[in-house]
Amino acid sequence: MWLSNIPDYTHGLLNTAVYLAPSLDDETDATVAANCLVNTGSWRNGDEFCYNYTLLLTADVPRFLGCRIMEIDPWGLILLRRLPTPRPLHELASFEEFNYWLAKMLFCTLIPGTPSHVPIERVNYPNNLKAFVDLLIHLHRVGFPAHWLSGILTAIVSDNLYSGATPYLGSLPIPSSERTKQVPRRKVNLRPWQAELENILAVSHEALAFPVTFPVGFALSPEEISFYSVEAPRHLFKYTTAANFYSPFISVMGLLFFKPGAQSADQLAANVQDILEGKMGANGTVQILTMVDTFDIQNGKIQWAMSREKVRMMRAEGWVMTPPRFDTCGSVVYQPFLTRSWVDDSWEAQFERALHAAAI
Repeated sequence: MWLSNIPDYTHGLLNTAVYLAPSLDDETDATVAANCLVNTGSWRNGDEFCYNYTLLLTADVPRFLGCRIMEIDPWGLILLRRLPTPRPLHELASFEEFNYWLAKMLFCTLIPGTPSHVPIERVNYPNNLKAFVDLLIHLHRVGFPAHWLSGILTAIVSDNLYSGATPYLGSLPIPSSERTKQVPRRKVNLRPWQAELENILAVSHEALAFPVTFPVGFALSPEEISFYSVEAPRHLFKYTTAANFYSPFISVMGLLFFKPGAQSADQLAANVQDILEGKMGANGTVQILTMVDTFDIQNGKIQWAMSREKVRMMRAEGWVMTPPRFDTCGSVVYQPFLTRSWVDDSWEAQFERALHAAAI
């Protein structure tokens, strides 16, 4: 399977292992092959290339991802072969290694490092929480016990995760020296990502191959989720985004919802690591989406999914929404969008508006 350099834009080896390698035949010569063209000069060697995307050294990939890297040269070929799965448990990572690595992967997904704005040096880090859940599903296929996966996902959705792992806050690529970095185990603040976890799991939890215990009030059916949008014409955006000063085709946008208070939109967007550590937004006044359904400056529209109950709460409490860029760590609009500008795009709401317009 030849990918050219598409993985440069799609989270590299990690997503190749999760989404493509499982489709290979069992023959020993069946491989996924790619090259690196966007940022070749950013890599010192194959291990650094591998670690940035997978948070694993090349030799550790079989123990975690159920595949083997046959060749890895950022200046040449990247070849990956699928291993028969499920793997024997004794050939997989230990429970402690597994939990640390997954927590590190989660934190680096929520708070990606900063890419260079020099095109030939730019390392893209586009994965979001949906890709993280897909990774958990893949790990079950690899052979990791269901109760390991159940435990970590239950801790995440219940905002009860303790870990010594830390996000990487420097410039991309992530150096392999990060693999030994730990702090004393502490509880992290994952409540600000509950809205997005609801978006993902309300439509998928029944298909998971491992059980998850959800907190009271967690949205668990598609009917509890709706789509919302705001009009966002170009003049509302700050110059660097409105003028496409950086590439308009790279996945770097998120949405930040918050109850106005001590911190501004820019302060929150620039300090997501403090939100994760519970120094900001620990009292349920912040929600962050790493997935945006529509972000269209040309046609002036931003659209997202969220539970109806959370939107009702936000309207009642006077929340606002601002879109931050993960590559510049700041809000991209001059003023946040008030809840009165949020339009319910569900068919029920559209039908009700049509009836109201007809009555007038």
